[in-house]
Amino acid sequence: MTRGSHLHLGGVLIAVAAMAWSCGSDSGVVSGPLVEIGDWGADTAELISYRGKLPESMQPVGTNEEIIRSLLASLVDRHVMILEGEALGYHRDEKFLNRQYRLLSKRLIETLSRGVVGSNVQVSEAEIEEMYRGHHWDRKILPAHILSATEADALEVIRRLDQGADFAELAREFSIASDADKGGFLGQYFGPSDAVAGLVNAAHGLPVGDFTHTPVRTRDGYEVIKVLDATPVALVDVKAKLHRGIYLAKFVDERRQYVAALQQKFDVAFPAAGIDALVEAATAHKEAEGETAALAAITFGGDHVLTVADVQRFIVDNARLKGDPNSTGVIEILTSRVLSDSLLVLEAQSVGLDTAAEYTEYRDGLYRRMIVTFLRKRKVLEQINVSEQDVRQAYEDGKETFKKADQMNAREILVATRSEADAVVKRLGQGEDATALVAALSLRPGAERSEGHVHIGANDADRWGGHFDTVWSATQGTTVGPLETPDGFVVLFIEAVQKDQLRSYEDMRLGLTHRLKLSRQYKAFEVYIQELRQRYAERVIWHDDNIQTLAERPPWAEATE
Repeated sequence: MTRGSHLHLGGVLIAVAAMAWSCGSDSGVVSGPLVEIGDWGADTAELISYRGKLPESMQPVGTNEEIIRSLLASLVDRHVMILEGEALGYHRDEKFLNRQYRLLSKRLIETLSRGVVGSNVQVSEAEIEEMYRGHHWDRKILPAHILSATEADALEVIRRLDQGADFAELAREFSIASDADKGGFLGQYFGPSDAVAGLVNAAHGLPVGDFTHTPVRTRDGYEVIKVLDATPVALVDVKAKLHRGIYLAKFVDERRQYVAALQQKFDVAFPAAGIDALVEAATAHKEAEGETAALAAITFGGDHVLTVADVQRFIVDNARLKGDPNSTGVIEILTSRVLSDSLLVLEAQSVGLDTAAEYTEYRDGLYRRMIVTFLRKRKVLEQINVSEQDVRQAYEDGKETFKKADQMNAREILVATRSEADAVVKRLGQGEDATALVAALSLRPGAERSEGHVHIGANDADRWGGHFDTVWSATQGTTVGPLETPDGFVVLFIEAVQKDQLRSYEDMRLGLTHRLKLSRQYKAFEVYIQELRQRYAERVIWHDDNIQTLAERPPWAEATE
C-alpha cells in the first residue's frame, strides 16, 4: 500500500463526468479497495460502474493500468470536491437544503403516483379511436387567416367573403398580421396540437375551401380562418400521442380524487386567521410580515403546519384572484398548488417509500451530485465575468468567420411551352408583378398558396442541374429563364440575393458571450481542481498492488474476448 500522485488523462472532462457516478455492488475482480481517501474507497465494482456511464468520447486511452488510474483519479477528484464542499458547509446552505428537499419530495411523489395513481389509469382502443375521429386528429389542414383588431372588423371581413370577395385580397387589405402581404398564408399544415384550442375547434372541422363564419377570438385579436387544403393523417402516426394525452387527462383526474381522499385521512384544516391574512395579502398585493406571516394557513397529519409565510408566494398577485380575492379562491389555490404535493409526500413517508433501497440510493447520489455542483458553481462558475468589451473583441477577432449562409429568394413561374415562358419574361421586363403572374399562369402544384416562392441555397446544384450556375450568378431584381426542366419551362424573378454577408455583432453577441464563458469556466475549473488535488494529495491512499493485479486482466477485457 503506497501513497502517490495520480495519472489523469482527459482530466477535467472526466472529473466533471464523475458527478454522475453512483455506487456499485461489493463484488469485483480484485477484492478490496483500489484507492481510498478518509472513510471512502473505490473498489473494482465502482470502477466498472463509473466506466460504464462514460460516453465513448470520454473513455480514457492507454495501457490497462493507465486507464484504471485515470478512471480512479476522476473518482478521487469527485470525492475531494465532496469533502471540500462539506468543509465549506455547502451541505448546510439554505439554498442547498431547499433544492434537496424539493427534488427528494418530487421523487417520492413520482414514485407514489406511479405506483398508486398510475396503476388505476387505463386507456382503451375505443377511447383512442374516439379522440382520433372526434377531435380532428385524422387530418392536417393548410390554413390562411385574416387578423382583425375588433370583432366588428372581423364581421365585416366575413360579410365580404359571403359576397364572394377573394380571401387573399381581403387579407392584404384588412389583416393586421405580419403575413398580410402573403394573403394570410401561414405556409404549413397544422394538426390539432399545432395551434391554440380556439383555432383548432373553429377550423379543423371545416371542409376544404370554407372559412369560419363567426370571428375566432385569440389573444392577438379576432381571426377569420380559411382551409386551403387538407391532408389525411393515419391513426398509427398519432396513436402514441393520443394515448399519452388521454392517459395524462385521466391521471390528473385520478390524482385529484386520490388527494381528496388524503385530505380526509390526514385531517386537513385551513385556519380562518391564516386564510384571512392571505386574502388581505392578495388584496394589497403585498406579502404579510411579522406575526401575521407566522399564522398557520394549513394544518394536516396532526403536527404538520404550513404558515402564511410558507405559502403566500402562491397567493399574492395570483391571476385567479385578480379583482376579487376571497377565502374560497385562496383555499382552492392552496389545495392545487401546495397541499396536494405535501399530502402525497406525507403518504409516501407513511407507507415507507422514503426507506426503500431505490429511494435511499437516489437520495445519496443526489447529495453527492448537488454538493459537487454547488462547489463548482460557487468556486468557479460564479467567479467568471465576461464584459461587453470582451465580447466585442471576440467578434472583431473572428469577424471574417461569422458569415451568413449564401442564399437567394425568387418567384418561380412554371409554364408548359417555351413561347409561354418567353411571354412571361417579356411581361416581367415590362414591370408586371411576379406574384400576380404566379397566380395567373404557374402550373406548379401549390403555387397559388405559396405565391411561387422558392429558396435557393449554395448546395442546391442537384435541384437545378445544368441551370444552377446561371441561376446562382443572377442578381437581385433580374429575371432568369426560360429554363427547360422535366416539369416544363421555368422563369425565375430574383427578389433577394444574400452572399458574402457578415453576421452583425448583435446577431453574434449572445452566442459569443456563452462561448467565452464556457472557455473561461473550463480553464478556471482546471486550475481549481489541480489546487484541490495538491491540497488533498497526502490523504489519498493508492493500493498499487490491487491496481496492477486488476490491470493484468481488466473486467472490460472479458467483454471483448
